Amino acid sequence: MKKGFTLIELIIVVIIIAIVAITALPRLAQIGEIRMHMASRKMAADMKWAHEYAIARNRNTSMVFNPAPTNTYVIQENSSGSWQTLIDPTTGDPFSINLNTGEYKGVSIKSADFGGGRILVFDAMGRPYTDSALTTELTNIGTVILEVAGASNVTETTIAVSPETGVVSFNE
Repeated sequence: MKKGFTLIELIIVVIIIAIVAITALPRLAQIGEIRMHMASRKMAADMKWAHEYAIARNRNTSMVFNPAPTNTYVIQENSSGSWQTLIDPTTGDPFSINLNTGEYKGVSIKSADFGGGRILVFDAMGRPYTDSALTTELTNIGTVILEVAGASNVTETTIAVSPETGVVSFNE
């Protein structure tokens, strides 16, 4: 008796592989959008955390955004007259997030606009300001726009901060 596969067995295996590939292919095409969704949720959560941290610790807390090509943001506090980078409680590392790497590869900060600047500061009451000296309150909605370039299109997500309250929201 000869050992091996029959032609019918090989055809069935090829058909099964084709079915799996057809169902998985659309998901692979959406990987950029999935990464952007993850990055926007992370950034919105970090903004909310900075807002709550400022209130809970009774300290001014800032977020400095560096759009493309840097694609980073840093969360700092002013504890003794100087700004110090905070420690991320989930990782134990300095709170400096670099997009367009790792799980956020392909995602970039298109723009950050908080009254014309790239700095968002929450005072001890949670009110948003546009400068580290707390001289200019945020009077219009502040935004950060994230984008990911796909094979056929560019997709954007906007994260918004409300003036006066500092409430953070984003569109999905």
